[in-house]
Amino acid sequence: MLFGVTTDVNKRQFISCARKIVNSLKSKGTDIVVEESLAKKLGLKGKSIKDMDVDMLICVGDDGVILKTLLELRDKQIPLLGVRTPGNLGFLAETSTTNFDSYIDNILEGNWKVEERSRIEAEIDGEKTSPALNEIAIFAKRSATLIHYTLKINEEFMWRDSADGVIVSTPSGSTAYALSAGGPIVTYDAPVLVVVPVNSLNQARRPLVVSDSREIIIDEIESPVTCEIILDGRIRENIEEKTVKIRKSKYGALFVKLSEGVFTPLKEKLYMKVRQWEEKESLPPSAKLVLKVLEYEGPMTQKEIAEKTLLPRRTVRNALKILLQKELIVKKTTLRDARLSIYHIKGFDED
Repeated sequence: MLFGVTTDVNKRQFISCARKIVNSLKSKGTDIVVEESLAKKLGLKGKSIKDMDVDMLICVGDDGVILKTLLELRDKQIPLLGVRTPGNLGFLAETSTTNFDSYIDNILEGNWKVEERSRIEAEIDGEKTSPALNEIAIFAKRSATLIHYTLKINEEFMWRDSADGVIVSTPSGSTAYALSAGGPIVTYDAPVLVVVPVNSLNQARRPLVVSDSREIIIDEIESPVTCEIILDGRIRENIEEKTVKIRKSKYGALFVKLSEGVFTPLKEKLYMKVRQWEEKESLPPSAKLVLKVLEYEGPMTQKEIAEKTLLPRRTVRNALKILLQKELIVKKTTLRDARLSIYHIKGFDED
């Protein structure tokens, strides 16, 4: 088998773990192709994700690495194996760095299968976006700014709404940002899409579940500032026109699976969500906002959180103190600057 290896080279911990994965694969005599930016860090020759022609692509790090890799692959379908590193959430990951050696032995023996999950793509100004695994969201570029839009399903009018934004989610994304915004939980194999208004001014607006054979049209988009479309929280594009068409992509995401438990990742994710909900009940609004931003954006510094939320630095500091006390987030010092700390959602494998 020919394996590809990639990670987020902006995180030293990920690079260190990826190096161990590469060395482990070499020790087993396998053929390896390393993503070009990671290859430079390891002193190897590499290839870009889009140029890789491998049997399996190993994504080392967190869910962000997997989502980014899928967006870079676009229409190319390669089975992905997610390897979670210590201290990072990895609901899409099948194994962790500590279990990798035994896991890869099973794969080399042929004891694995492929699970396909649906993705969605958007059409903006006649151009298609990369397929997204979790969700496609539409928001104003400035926080706390309303957008006005019309929802149509296959050109049939559904509603006119004013809200902070709107999310169109796949079943995989139903337990991600869509769930935080009040959406339903959907099993990964359900042939549906979910439309979730975010903080609508109309209390009658509720999440809408539709067949994934339908086209979802977000039309007549208006806002005091420029609006943008966000793919899996990673790619942002300005919306120049007033219409975005979203549909199921014919190119699904392929994941390597060893276990037979279809609902195990879902149960783990729900456990974390239930715990967060219990803790959130007593949180002040500022802490809830900071927690939601960290859930969606990933690890951030205090300065970045203040810029994203538009909250005063004093309020952000107090919110972070509360979240740390309730053990909902983790504070870590960056390797680049011992004076700089980053905050992220607490995961299963904290050291």
